[in-house]
Amino acid sequence: MKRWFKIEIEYDGGNFHGWQTQPGKRTVQGDIEKAIETLTHTKVTVHGAGRTDAGVHAKGQVGSFCLTDCSLTPEKILSALNALTGEDITIHKIEEIPQPFYARKGIIAKIYRYSIDNNRYPSPLLRKTHFHVSKPLDLNKMKECEKYLLGTHDFTAFSASDSTDPNPIKTITECSVKSEKNEIFIDIKGTGFLKNMVRIIAGTLIYAGMCKIEPEKIAQILQSRSRALAGPTAPPHGLTLLKVIYE
Repeated sequence: MKRWFKIEIEYDGGNFHGWQTQPGKRTVQGDIEKAIETLTHTKVTVHGAGRTDAGVHAKGQVGSFCLTDCSLTPEKILSALNALTGEDITIHKIEEIPQPFYARKGIIAKIYRYSIDNNRYPSPLLRKTHFHVSKPLDLNKMKECEKYLLGTHDFTAFSASDSTDPNPIKTITECSVKSEKNEIFIDIKGTGFLKNMVRIIAGTLIYAGMCKIEPEKIAQILQSRSRALAGPTAPPHGLTLLKVIYE
């Protein structure tokens, strides 16, 4: 008998080569699959809602897998997987789904956060989760960029040159820049994202905060479809997948 499970995962991406299994490299998917195999003596594939890159964190990643002829309760599976994975992965919730469930299907939105340490000198406590920018950033300039990114656009200029997504048209439904003391957070909610899209948006907003790019230029950058006109790709460790929303 087949049983389908949905799990909610939090991880520190600093020691992983991304989500997706890669030969000879430690990945989040690989670690969870090894834990399930140790528990059930069965090889399974864990599907993730998104393939986070090396160094990127997740607070609300979603995974799915199927077990055959397994009598363990969801609670026992949850406890065992948390015992068998490293301290940089926590599975907060497991749910048995009555019908086949694939984490990549039925997604209507994802929410990402890019975190910036804008102290003059880097905070040791933020170094793993925030990108340090020592120059004071103009928060108002960064916030002015929000309106140009909202809506449905061709985001080719904000994607990696090796992106394989055939459809560069994406929709951003929410974009906000806020600060708490000397920390700046860029929160972006969208229906889909191109490779490195959030990190390039973050790098561009940082340039706006440095007065290297005027906010109104965002519209021109989008229309140009030229990666060269957007800002740099911000480092991966500042990015966190906060939440995956389903139908």
